Amino acid sequence: MKSFIIPMCLILMTMACSKKKGPGDDGPGTIKPPEGVPIQTARGATTGAAITASIGATGGTFSSADGKITIIVPAGAVTAATTFSIQPVANTLRPGDDAFLPAFRVLPENVTFAKPISVKMKYDPTKLTTGAESSARMAYQTADGRWKSARATLDMTAKTLTAQVTHFCDFCFYDQFQLFCNKAALNKGEMAKLSVGMIAVKDETDDLLSPEAGDVLEQVYGQTGKYYRDISALQVLPVKDWKIVQGGGKIVPKSNVWLVEGNAEYTAPDNITQVQTAIIEVKLEGQRPIPDPGAPGGSRPLGTLIMRKEIKLMPEGFITLRYDGADHAFTQSLIAQVQHGLTGIGGNFNNGEMGIAINIGTTDAGAYSCENPQANNGKAQITWAYRKGNNPVFASSTYCVEEGGSGVPKYSGGTVKLTYIGVLGDFVEGEFNGTLYEANPNSQTCEFEHKQVAIRFRVKRTL
Repeated sequence: MKSFIIPMCLILMTMACSKKKGPGDDGPGTIKPPEGVPIQTARGATTGAAITASIGATGGTFSSADGKITIIVPAGAVTAATTFSIQPVANTLRPGDDAFLPAFRVLPENVTFAKPISVKMKYDPTKLTTGAESSARMAYQTADGRWKSARATLDMTAKTLTAQVTHFCDFCFYDQFQLFCNKAALNKGEMAKLSVGMIAVKDETDDLLSPEAGDVLEQVYGQTGKYYRDISALQVLPVKDWKIVQGGGKIVPKSNVWLVEGNAEYTAPDNITQVQTAIIEVKLEGQRPIPDPGAPGGSRPLGTLIMRKEIKLMPEGFITLRYDGADHAFTQSLIAQVQHGLTGIGGNFNNGEMGIAINIGTTDAGAYSCENPQANNGKAQITWAYRKGNNPVFASSTYCVEEGGSGVPKYSGGTVKLTYIGVLGDFVEGEFNGTLYEANPNSQTCEFEHKQVAIRFRVKRTL
């Protein structure tokens, strides 16, 4: 089978950290009210069309187009026909995670209903922190931008969280606990740092609290968890049994700023011959129950929470593409060329069954928007080639829209980041997170299927 690779010449939660007391100064297992300041962010911009429905005094039900949120209006909640709407918005509690933890604006907003209305959100457990489904929670944003925890009922069979509300606002999911890692992939002998974090909730007000001081996990681990704080004995006692479930290597528990072994260092094996996955596991015990109106006694006991983190173990050079929950690794015919104001990276999978080419109009590290790359113009283009049945298909960062009877070129809003460009024989490294567009081969117009992808590359420079 011929390779698809396109020639490079053509398309080149910490707690408030006063340190007056340590985590165990009030005795083991002591539970204090969480400290911090209420999380307050700008309201999310709309990201899609609104779905509307007219519901009257007899009640009714309607859902978003993707079925991820459903509104159940009981009889008597309104006295006359009322226009309800659901609209997707950017998740400003977890910015950048909209594809995994979507947010929605539900209207009318300035109405108090006569009876509570059910807001039911459907989650995908694979998008939550692995192993932490039982700690999944729903948040809502007030008119002044504050985020609060909605007292929602978890149904792990139906994969839903349901809250009863008497007024509407913006809603989203969040993880009470999250296992952070500063690297998604490692080469042989490389090390990654892990940390257990949590978002604190002030019980009296349900405010989500941002740490007043101390390490912010987003800064330490480069992820979108800036409101998470390092775990302490005031919330969980203990954190224990760090171990490697698969993948080999070495794990060493480490104390965090609260002298709790909520951190760890994982070192990849010294020999990695193919793409594989390491799974790191840790246990949390003694955590406080979560308010849950549907649980016995009105709270959801958590018991022992077993959290896992996956880390890709990569051979010396690679390009990975993640789409729809699946990872594709390109390790054949790898090319990285840097010359004449252009950088080109390419590779194949399964003897040409799948190929990818990334081209940027620069020879310097930096972040570059998508367009048509030319020498030194600082624009980038990605082409992903693969097969559907016996037919080759292509997805690209370039697409078109119909305007005035003709196709007008448009470009993905994603950014190609070149994080490192080494000398000849060294590596070119970077990533892309955004949308690629696959043209409908049976259409004569600008019809494209959107593919949200995450790409990482580390390829030895050959030119």
